[in-house]
Amino acid sequence: MRRHQSKKPMRRCVGCRQSFPQDELLRYVLTDGILNRDDINGRGYYICDNPKCQEAALKRRIANAKKYKRSY
Repeated sequence: MRRHQSKKPMRRCVGCRQSFPQDELLRYVLTDGILNRDDINGRGYYICDNPKCQEAALKRRIANAKKYKRSY
């Protein structure tokens, strides 16, 4: 029996605040006022693939998202 079983890292969606395996969420990064969906360095946010959840995340978590340009 293995003592250390590898587990997938869990992340919390900022829209619905539910935990999911990291590979099931989309990662957004805010750099220089632009919200990128790429996997680059910076403050990252994990969001579900659900469109309602994405809108809730923009309204709730990312400060004044209207003033930021979206690259996606």
